[in-house]
Amino acid sequence: RDIPKILVHMSSSTGQFSSDATAVLERKVDSGTESRKSAEEVLCYYELTRCSEWIKQGRFKKVALQFPDHLLPDSARIVATLRQLNEQCKLYILGDTSYGSCCVDEVAADHVSADAIIHFGTACLTATKRFPVLYIFGREAIDLEDCVGAFKGAFPDQLSHIIIMCDVMYSRVIGES
Repeated sequence: RDIPKILVHMSSSTGQFSSDATAVLERKVDSGTESRKSAEEVLCYYELTRCSEWIKQGRFKKVALQFPDHLLPDSARIVATLRQLNEQCKLYILGDTSYGSCCVDEVAADHVSADAIIHFGTACLTATKRFPVLYIFGREAIDLEDCVGAFKGAFPDQLSHIIIMCDVMYSRVIGES
């Protein structure tokens, strides 16, 4: 299996380690871990068609892809797919973010001279100052019929008032049943 070599930028908030910036930015690293999702699942879960269209509409030439640690195993496949969809765009994976993984790492994106950032995973949605940002929360699979059935079984009184909350990964199905 041909796993693409990817550019990885690791930023350190401590500044204890130092090396030539060009060497760090251009170092090729094999991700070493494999995604547990199929190619189709990765395409859908991470909304890669939407990401590609956003890159094209913005005419971005360098895009930083920010992942929390638990999503890094999918990063190589995401880069490979986005490269196929956007051949003229350079993509940089940001790992080990300077702040919490929910915050957009504008500092790391600035280090690779990115034009824009795609932030994957949960986010605090703090306003950014320097970069356009596309947030991709993920589209978790859900059996809507099963959920509706379980809900009706748990709350048979249709006149009772109930507040339903959901994670953003499921928000696309609100109002479908």
